Amino acid sequence: MKFGDVTVGVHDDHVAVAEIGRPPDNFFDAGLIGSLADACEWADAEAGARAVVLCSAGKHFCAGADFTGRSGWARAEIATAAPLAVRSIRSTQRAGLAERVREAMAAELAEQDKLRRTADFAEGVRASAERRQPRFEGR
Repeated sequence: MKFGDVTVGVHDDHVAVAEIGRPPDNFFDAGLIGSLADACEWADAEAGARAVVLCSAGKHFCAGADFTGRSGWARAEIATAAPLAVRSIRSTQRAGLAERVREAMAAELAEQDKLRRTADFAEGVRASAERRQPRFEGR
């Protein structure tokens, strides 16, 4: 399935592979981030993926942001903007960010604690120690 410059497919093992196709450097911008989000959402909701492996075509996995075109225009506009307004916008944009990250990490820890008490977790640990494929049962 293709989402902009991202191609994604789900294999029989329920692992999706999403490939960024902007060689040789695979610069990212808002459009690529949206395409990655759409690809991951599709892999989860429509194709039943349990994990997504991200890779890319070309010389580099990702050389960073694309500061040409619209991105370059935004950068120039911010550079010439009123400094107090820019600081205020940054403060507003970042407001509560640390708290949201802490909340997300606490929720993830709670989920991991719950999963550690399952039969599937124990089976995964046993299988790893025995160097064999696990036999998960959804319990």
